[in-house]
This record gives sequence, C-alpha cells and structure tokens, in this order.
Amino acid sequence: DVQRYEPRVALDGGEDGLDLFRRIVAAAGRLLHPGGWLLVELGGTQDQALGSALAASGFDRPESWWDEDGDLRGLAAQAAANLRHCGSDDPKVKCHL
Repeated sequence: DVQRYEPRVALDGGEDGLDLFRRIVAAAGRLLHPGGWLLVELGGTQDQALGSALAASGFDRPESWWDEDGDLRGLAAQAAANLRHCGSDDPKVKCHL
C-alpha cells in the first residue's frame, strides 16, 4: 500500500536508508541562521548514523527523542552560533564569522 502513495525517494534511501536525510541536513546547514533548529522524524539508530553529517553541516547539540515505548521518533539539532548564512547553494561552502 505504501508504494502506491509515497514517492520513490521516500522509500529508497540508499544503502543505509539515510541518503535523503543527509541531503536535508546539508541543505538545512546552508539555509538555517545560527541558532535555528532542524527537526526530523526518524527511527531505529538513524540518529547515531547522522551524527557525522550533522557535525559536518554545522549543527551541534543534537537531541533525540523517544516515544513511551522507548522507540526513537525524532531528532533535533541546532545550527551552531559560529556559522552565518552565506546564501551559497554549494554544500561544501561553510561561512564562518
């Protein structure tokens, strides 16, 4: 049923299922102002697997949250205060104060 309603990119996240999340993290790192928050819904151990992508994109203090059954439900990460928005679409560009 899910295949009938969800776009392929939502169902095929690459080898580890995190390709789309990595793209979201990189884009958020470019677009959010210092102190801005990225919130994503995920599960399993995906929060741990995104740690290096978050750090590389300028996020610090990632916080995961779980439901009442102890299942991972999401992650919040704050854009570091030492980065500023520079308007570049190049994911390799980091603008520091």
